Parts: sequence; C-alpha cells; structure tokens
Amino acid sequence: MNSANLRLSIHYMTIEPQAAARQLELLPAGQGGLLLQQAPTGVAARVLQAMLPDFAAKILPLLTDGQNSKLIQELSLTDVAAIFRYLPGDARRHLLPFLPQGKQALCKMLLNYPEYTVGALVETDVLMLDSKMSIAEALLRLKRRNYAYLQWLYLVNASRRLEGRVGIGDLFRHPPMTLIAGIMSKPGPRLNAATELQTALALDIWQGQDTVAVINRRQEFIGVLHHHHLRNLVRRQQRADTRADAIPAELLELYGDTLVSLAELFSSSKTRESLN
Repeated sequence: MNSANLRLSIHYMTIEPQAAARQLELLPAGQGGLLLQQAPTGVAARVLQAMLPDFAAKILPLLTDGQNSKLIQELSLTDVAAIFRYLPGDARRHLLPFLPQGKQALCKMLLNYPEYTVGALVETDVLMLDSKMSIAEALLRLKRRNYAYLQWLYLVNASRRLEGRVGIGDLFRHPPMTLIAGIMSKPGPRLNAATELQTALALDIWQGQDTVAVINRRQEFIGVLHHHHLRNLVRRQQRADTRADAIPAELLELYGDTLVSLAELFSSSKTRESLN
C-alpha cells in the first residue's frame, strides 16, 4: 500500500467530502467501505453524510461494530435515519443500539414518516422549555448538554403544544429570575410533519427565516426543519436520477484516479488475504 496515496486520498475526502462521496458512489460498496475504514471517523462521517443514503446503507454493514458505533455517534440523527431507512430490517435492528438510548425512539419516529415528508427531515435535538421556567433554569439546561439547534428555544405546555419561542440572546439580556413567559414571542410559522417536502420547499415562509417549527398530527411540537436540509434534498434527488454530478475537472485530475486506484488496491489486498 502506498502511504503517500493514502494520505492524498484522505486529504481529498477531508477538503472535498461531497466530491469524494460522488466518486465513491461510482465504485462497488465494498471498495468504498474499505477506503473509508482508513479515514479518521470525522472525515468518514462527512463523506457518508454527503453520499446518497441508499449507497451509504450498503457500506455500513461492511464495517465493524466499533467503526459503526463511532460513525453513528458522529452523524446527525436526521442523517442516521436517512441511511437506516435503506437498511434491511436485521441490519437496522443491529445498528440501532449504537445510538444513545434517548435517540433510539426519536430515530424510530423519523423512520415512521415517509421519506418524501417533512417528518423524515426533522431536527429533533432542540431545547424545549416550560413557560413557567425562569431564565436561570433555562440556562442550567443549556449547560447540562449540547444541542444541535439553538437559534430559538421553544416553549411548550404539558401537552407539548407550542406556546412561544425565545431567542438565545434574550436569555442574557434579562435578570436570571425573569420568567421565560415574560420574554417569549409568538411561536412563528409551523409545518405539519406530514407535509410533502416539495410542497414545503415552495412555501413563502422561507422568505424571512431559515428554520421552521414542526408539529405532528396531534399538534405536538417534535422539532424543527432547516431550509438547507430541503435544498440538499433537492440536490440528492437530482443525483439519484443521474447517479453522478459533474466533479470539478481539476479535482478529479488531482485526486480522483488516486482515490479509485487506492480503493481497488484495498479490495485486491482483501481478496488475497481471504485466499491465503
């Protein structure tokens, strides 16, 4: 194995994960999987995230449990659910426990929504507050763990229905014992999780914001939808039709042949090991 070529390929995947993903999609899944095994977890996760979910789902079962555990922890829950959707039932049941206990139920919820609906793309890792809380209590929750989305903090009642929202900056502009209810604003527009993605993409609500609250059929708040996720979906659908976007010629010339050759080298080495 040429270590210089390996370093070059990993550098390519690091700086151009989308182009690397498109290139690996042209290879058999086994070759792509062998190459991703050589990359640092964060790099491999970004390449998997950029892949079409159905192709990424062919790679995960080829990796070790240790590798999958690290990758699944690195990916967002939305990306995990998108990949899990294409896994056979046995493989999905095997990999699901690699998620933290609290996220397993959320992943199942996302999988219950059809792929073409808003519910399948919901970001569930948001901070929800009770309107009866003080700012000090809200800040304590913020300190306890990291959240994927913090532009708005959403206030819900006992039935998980939206009552309002608060900008995170507002928490630092008022005394700690101020009640959240006193500084909250209206919840803003919201989308039903059953809304089709193409319909959601065409709505006027994106004129003034990049993120919208999502509710289920019982009007319960379940998370937020990011506009950039919708845009990425359109690009993915276009890629699914063509199976390959145009990769910048200079990048392909510099890295592409090395990436393919190295993947083939790993595959050949693996075959020889199995014969010995």
